[in-house]
Amino acid sequence: MFNQAALQKGEADQTAAAVHAREHSKQQDMDPDEWLLCGICGNRIARTADRVAVEGQHEHRHVNPEGIAFHIGCFAGAPGGSPVGEESSYFSWFRGYSWRVLLCTACGLHLGWLFVSSGHQFHGLILSRMVQEQGNISH
Repeated sequence: MFNQAALQKGEADQTAAAVHAREHSKQQDMDPDEWLLCGICGNRIARTADRVAVEGQHEHRHVNPEGIAFHIGCFAGAPGGSPVGEESSYFSWFRGYSWRVLLCTACGLHLGWLFVSSGHQFHGLILSRMVQEQGNISH
């Protein structure tokens, strides 16, 4: 007679291992030249390989003083975006960082913010305003 609990645990372990392997494979297969594009004009904004973790995670959800919620992803670079306006520390979502608005260099869409502290900077891109370039991820 077989042990049902052991069988289920073994299946769960195999499923977890398969999910981990699939996620690892996606990261390995991701083309380092894949881009996030401006959702309006298609301008290349940031390379997906430039994702970074800030305060322990890549994605963050914040609300500005007007009550508008933003879901942002953090990136080391965003060559398709141009920071505008004066640097401000008012209501910064990241302690010790000031920010500037980031616009698409092609169409002017507000894409997010450039966050700057002494010796470090990153781009917080509004993910709903980005589209992922298609065709560069192999499976």
